[in-house]
Amino acid sequence: MSQPGPLREIGHSVERKDGVAKVTGRAQYLDDLVISGAVYAAIVRSPYAHARILSVERAAAAAVPGVVAALAAADLGALGERPFGTFLKDQRVLARDKARYEGEPVAVVVAEDPATAARAASLVDVAYEPLPPVIDVVRAREPGATLVHDTPPALGRQGRWPTVPGTNVCARVAIEQGDVEQGFRDADVVLERTYTFPRVFHYTLEPHGAVASATPDELTVWTNTGHPYQLRQELADMFELDLARIRIVVPYVGGSFGGKSFPKLEPLAAVLSATVGRPVKVLNGVEGSMRINRRHGARVTLRVGARRDGTLTAKHARVLLDGGAYADLGPVVTEKTSVRLLGPYRVPHYSIQVENVYTTTTPAGAFRSIGGPQSVWATESIMDELAAALDMDPVELRLHNLVSRGESVRPGLRPMDADLGDDLKRLGKAMDEAHAPEAAGRGVAVGISNPAELPISTAIVRLHYDGSATVLCSMVEVGQGLHTVLAQIVAEELSVPRAAVVVVSPDTRVGPYDWSSGASRGVTIVGTAVQRAAQDVRAQLLALAAEVAGVPAAEVAWRDGAVHVGERRVAPAQVIREWYGRPAGEVIGRGYVRNLGRDPAFWEIGMGGAEIAVDRDTGVIQLLSYTGLADVGRAINPQLCEQQDVGAIVMGLGHTLFEEMAYSESGSLLNPSMIEYRVPLVTDLPATLHAVLVENGDGAGPYGAKGMGEGGNLAVAPAIANALARATGVRIRDLPLTPERVWTALREAAARPARP
Repeated sequence: MSQPGPLREIGHSVERKDGVAKVTGRAQYLDDLVISGAVYAAIVRSPYAHARILSVERAAAAAVPGVVAALAAADLGALGERPFGTFLKDQRVLARDKARYEGEPVAVVVAEDPATAARAASLVDVAYEPLPPVIDVVRAREPGATLVHDTPPALGRQGRWPTVPGTNVCARVAIEQGDVEQGFRDADVVLERTYTFPRVFHYTLEPHGAVASATPDELTVWTNTGHPYQLRQELADMFELDLARIRIVVPYVGGSFGGKSFPKLEPLAAVLSATVGRPVKVLNGVEGSMRINRRHGARVTLRVGARRDGTLTAKHARVLLDGGAYADLGPVVTEKTSVRLLGPYRVPHYSIQVENVYTTTTPAGAFRSIGGPQSVWATESIMDELAAALDMDPVELRLHNLVSRGESVRPGLRPMDADLGDDLKRLGKAMDEAHAPEAAGRGVAVGISNPAELPISTAIVRLHYDGSATVLCSMVEVGQGLHTVLAQIVAEELSVPRAAVVVVSPDTRVGPYDWSSGASRGVTIVGTAVQRAAQDVRAQLLALAAEVAGVPAAEVAWRDGAVHVGERRVAPAQVIREWYGRPAGEVIGRGYVRNLGRDPAFWEIGMGGAEIAVDRDTGVIQLLSYTGLADVGRAINPQLCEQQDVGAIVMGLGHTLFEEMAYSESGSLLNPSMIEYRVPLVTDLPATLHAVLVENGDGAGPYGAKGMGEGGNLAVAPAIANALARATGVRIRDLPLTPERVWTALREAAARPARP
């Protein structure tokens, strides 16, 4: 079904489908929705990181005029007892016996308006018995450490990684190959280093929220989730309803990139609606969302060995991920981290163990390239340290060890589908072109990740008799430009005007199944399903045209964007009108994806190079230029690809230079609002910020495309830290690289005696 000749729509930076609606205010987000009869919920949160709940006095709150209900876990019946969680069922909508992190919901007030709900919530009096907090992952793993969960939780539907009873280990994954100790004996140089990565808040312009309307036999939830079908399953389990009786509707979403994946506020809204008998709206402010999701902090101890010529011989890694109070996506992050710690290099002998550890802090979950930035921070920092120990150029050391196209990264996974050596050379050339003469240091880093596993997606394309088309799919447009790209694919396949293609936002009542919105899977997985649905439409048009003309199917062909019956050229819409005998009807195409070969569906490549200057008096790092490189197979929309890569780079600047959720010894979040918590600003951008797109048409997706959008996040921290080391001789192994941390390291280095 491939279409000969040049591509008309693919490879062009066309205008975003949703751009005008967003900039003019026409786009309707969750808080804009008006649901008849809805009431509003205000959450009462625990002020303690770890405490037993002794009592919840709510009579004063319930007496406030306009209050519909003031509720604790005991008021919710069986729904308050049932735990939820896709991988581990370890969380309830309201804490019952004890709170496990500061900010955990322990009670809720439902009222006719938000102000009344908030005022009444302040009157709820909860008595607590404080318990020892568990803030640090190292101490959480010590024998006899206070347990966050006294009883091991049950596995969820997608769970494969059980907890370790009697410990705070939420999930453990170990991978190995060869004989690691022999690998170190073969080495001429062995380095062991420990790197730490901070807990980072997943800030989005639109915080979390949900509106739910429950009846005895149906449940509808409007939400800004990224996983409508995963959420549907969780709610079906909680409410013991058939999937067909659960409806998830997703309006415009104001950013996600993981933070709105899997259940968040939706179970609470649904249970409240079932309890009070009216639709209930629950909306977070930023401060509330800081108590819902963050990136996993990490402590990575790496040991690597190499021969004098730079050949890697062995790698040993032990990783502790700070998963917070509940599992969320943590078990999958654990597994992904184990592979991403291998890096893009040939290592004949390795042993990698990753543990996701419960702590009494905000739960950690999905966040742009799960486990990737933590892993690449460590692996690419130690590569530069190894290069220094070997007296080798860091780029040459990498080129010497990079896996080649078609070579295995790990047995059982898809062989490498990119030319990493060529990519790294292209990055170096682009960095030379962007060179800042005043730069004091220059650093590079290479990251790969294995996204897009479980490539399960379905799509429907409806071609109408006027030549317009409707696309039904259930991956969420979270700002990445998905609807624009899908419209380009349909326009390419069916030769209809792109403006005449409408992509419908997810609604599980009418939209076909999709696994999730994440893991850089939009173009490769969902795009393939949409392409196949459009091709199914095309095949049906040929059959209909043959039937109308009364000729064998072999005499009908698709050429130059139209159906050809002999010498007659018929537009797709005309075929529909002729078959139905009037201006009526449509052709419905279906596209299914259940695998695209071996996992992952593609390797996502994210390389980066930084040039910096350092103010030695203040410790401030000035990023002068940054060059990112993404190997995208084919850029369906180059401008959107560049925007995604630049966005990922800017997000990476946060955890590199200043972002960190800081906790006190008692477990209180010390920077709980955007006044105290720092995210990247326009003023933090370098003078030169450039994204290089490598297109070889070698991806598994439509027209040879690969997924992208997360990889730009991977290389930022190690590239800047490597540049800092080259500029100052100081190696910092703890993020973020704040002025205070850099200043202190420079002073400590200056105070050390010079080596003889």
